Amino acid sequence: MNCSMNEKDIWRAADWIVENHGDQAECVAYDRIEDMIARADPAGALVWKQILAAVKQLQRSCPGSRERLH
Repeated sequence: MNCSMNEKDIWRAADWIVENHGDQAECVAYDRIEDMIARADPAGALVWKQILAAVKQLQRSCPGSRERLH
């Protein structure tokens, strides 16, 4: 199974997770990574690691965040 996603899809997924799960978005992504590892799906885990990285960036750049990007 090919689980690769292009960068646009990674960001779209991350945005959806942040919108729907708010402060729990990182936990949701971590849970999906663990699910993929448990299923012996390293490609799926890699995709979710990329989504997690995007989630972290989105949360860092949200208005009201204490951490600044620049």
